[in-house]
Amino acid sequence: MNKTIAKEHICIDKILQKKKLKKTDLAKRLGINRQTLYSYMEGNITLENIIKIAKALEVETWELFNKSEHEVSGFIEFKGEVYRINSKNDLEILLSKM
Repeated sequence: MNKTIAKEHICIDKILQKKKLKKTDLAKRLGINRQTLYSYMEGNITLENIIKIAKALEVETWELFNKSEHEVSGFIEFKGEVYRINSKNDLEILLSKM
């Protein structure tokens, strides 16, 4: 299973627009520089930082992800390890481990 997050799954820009905030505003709220925020928005991000961004934007964590009606997407913690689920196949693989 892929533990990285593809940039097309992250919709931070949409939330910033909705809340009428700039990327520099979010970077300041997070206490990071703009370059680090841009890196996050390109998919170079951990679950811990996703949670921090959600808190800074005052949204639920799941709201930071693009979703389509046919896509399975999410995180599951199993035996202390967090798995990123990108497809039905990923979910089936994890279920087979249980």
